[in-house]
Amino acid sequence: MTSKTGWILCALLATFIVSSAAAIFVHMFLSYTPDTEIHLSGRNDVRFSVHYIENSIFDKAERPGNLQYLMSFTDYIEVEDSFLCRFSQNVNAIYRYSVTETLTIKPLKGSDDSNAQGVFEDKTILSEFSGRFKGERITWDKSGTDTPGGLYVINPHKHIDAYRYFVYEQREQMKKNDMTAEGDLRFTAEILIGFSYTVKAEEYGLDETFHYTLNIPISNEVFGIAAEGIRDIELSSTSHEFKIPGIQVAVLIVLLFLLNILGVVFCISRLITEKNKQRREVKRILKKYSDEIIESAHRIDLSEYKIIHVNQFKDLLKLAVNSSKHIIYYQGDKRAEFYAFSDGYVFCLNYYISSADEDEDDADGHDLYADDAFTQTHLGNAPVAAEE
Repeated sequence: MTSKTGWILCALLATFIVSSAAAIFVHMFLSYTPDTEIHLSGRNDVRFSVHYIENSIFDKAERPGNLQYLMSFTDYIEVEDSFLCRFSQNVNAIYRYSVTETLTIKPLKGSDDSNAQGVFEDKTILSEFSGRFKGERITWDKSGTDTPGGLYVINPHKHIDAYRYFVYEQREQMKKNDMTAEGDLRFTAEILIGFSYTVKAEEYGLDETFHYTLNIPISNEVFGIAAEGIRDIELSSTSHEFKIPGIQVAVLIVLLFLLNILGVVFCISRLITEKNKQRREVKRILKKYSDEIIESAHRIDLSEYKIIHVNQFKDLLKLAVNSSKHIIYYQGDKRAEFYAFSDGYVFCLNYYISSADEDEDDADGHDLYADDAFTQTHLGNAPVAAEE
């Protein structure tokens, strides 16, 4: 690769870097928005109803929601869930939703066992959804089976059976290990219906998860259903100033890169084409003007002459004809040289024909031998001096 080609490649690489940086800057500039505050408000609505088996005491199967209940009369419990979320403006958001049913067994510690750690859990996922939405509002309800929210039926008796089996097995293990002296442990069991709502709006740095839980005790005959968690939601968040460059900028950078590669290939091909063009021109001249040209086997000593460069072969031809002298031709490793001598002057025309690496003087179009040691040494006064 020539020095000139190297400079061209460096310039193209610099152009690519600057162009890519400019593309990213322009994208970020166009994506800039002043700080924008967004408000989120929402509400989850979890309702339940306890249904009794047919009996002669209670005339209605569905019991009111503000009472305590009898487990021996309970058939099933219905839980209905809905969630409404509103934004102060349109957003691109991600949501996640899940509902779980968990049997938790804890050791009974005195009169207050609410903070006791569980010794056994059996969790079942009732529903799980995730997706995206664009707009100002999202609602989850029981409108369809393929959307978040809905109606869930809880059967407490299957959990009571599991609880009783656990207590039986635990006592049997104590007997096998002769641990009856420790005394009988007492346990309490409950069903936890857990609701989880996640809303994520990345452009506003918003990522919030809300939890709501229904607690259904099943180890006592008389039970009530308690709720824990956030029902009403009020949040605010601020947008980011810049967005991350998207796929458009990536495509633009790739296109710029390809254009620069094409530019490099084009420049190199032009350099090669120019070499081939000059080589063909030399062959044409030698063939057409063979009678006017004498080829020298050695380099020409020009130390006694004043050198004048010409641009066209026809100028050398005119001088040679007018002075009744031949044109001297010498082909070196890197270029073909034509000379015409007249009254102490030498008129030179050079063609660069080599594809080999060239030094900086060659790349700039100057005389390759103007400053070399050979031309600074006086070898004689003859118009053509051959090295022996």
